[in-house]
Amino acid sequence: MRRTSLLRQFFLYVAGVSLVTGLAIGFWPVSVTVVGDAAYSCGSGLIHSRNVWKTDSELMAQPQQTIGVSSTATPNTSCPSRVYRHRDFAYALLGLAVGTYLVLLATAAYDPMITPTATRRRKSRPVRVAPSR
Repeated sequence: MRRTSLLRQFFLYVAGVSLVTGLAIGFWPVSVTVVGDAAYSCGSGLIHSRNVWKTDSELMAQPQQTIGVSSTATPNTSCPSRVYRHRDFAYALLGLAVGTYLVLLATAAYDPMITPTATRRRKSRPVRVAPSR
């Protein structure tokens, strides 16, 4: 098998990097500061639960001692924008990777390094038979 052209190798590299980066960003956990200046894990861009945010927000909204607390945000108000930003960026990178792979697959027949240069059939050589004794 012949090597592929440098341009195709470059695009394969770009597609691979965007695929890995998109998955890493999509599964990277997102944390925010909520009521009581506590860190709260919202999940990741690709795996999150809005139901958990709502339940936790209801529990945090109950009257508490909030003297000297600077943050009054609840998970339901601060998580969605941060998580969906990660998700959308991950989807964009994954879409770029898939699109690049599809274009490379569609143009594989036109790559001069992959397609054979000779298009006509070779003439077959006559087979020599050893004389019988």
